Amino acid sequence: MIIFRDIILIGILFVICYTDIKRMEIDNEPILIGLAFIIPLSIAGLNSVTTYSSVYGFFLGGIVFAILTIWGMGGGDVKLMAMIGFFLGWQQLIGIIILSFIIGAALGVCYVFLFKKSFKSYIPFGPPIAIATVLTIFFGGVV
Repeated sequence: MIIFRDIILIGILFVICYTDIKRMEIDNEPILIGLAFIIPLSIAGLNSVTTYSSVYGFFLGGIVFAILTIWGMGGGDVKLMAMIGFFLGWQQLIGIIILSFIIGAALGVCYVFLFKKSFKSYIPFGPPIAIATVLTIFFGGVV
């Protein structure tokens, strides 16, 4: 069942990366589909993390990224991190947050130098979150 959960999550992340790169926007539908899938799974005890860890991850991801909207983080990123927190629990979410900022910084620097943009340019943050999540799924947590 865990492999099925991870396949669903990776599929959702793929869709989110595409829309975030294309339109600099994360749609609500993939987030809602993910939550509609994982909430009953967690309540039934079929998720690999406890329901408490999922709920804590949901609120941790949502609150941390909601605070970051002050400095330019988008609302779609907040919802995405909350959903990932529910899928994987708060322990893995901490590693995903750290890793996504490292990947985002590296991609941002590459973006600035490759496309001759300024450091104040906006870049989509969905792909770094997705990359960090997939790396965490395949190779385990960072923290």
